[in-house]
Amino acid sequence: MITRSSGQHVFIALGTPWLDAVVAFLEPRARVDPWIMRGKMAIGDLLITVLDHSSHAALHRDRGCALRRHVADGSR
Repeated sequence: MITRSSGQHVFIALGTPWLDAVVAFLEPRARVDPWIMRGKMAIGDLLITVLDHSSHAALHRDRGCALRRHVADGSR
């Protein structure tokens, strides 16, 4: 179960197409940006990534940090 602290936000990033999302997830330097997400994450926020696939599996949950921020705001 994911618990949220006061002031902490939860974001959902949708990876579509799913295969590009897997490539981008495994190789952050890949030249694909398949993530759809609204808002900007701050350090400590929670991120749930979901692949757009017929099974809609959750790929990962993460607390926002400097290394993962590119997924949230699209910057590389």
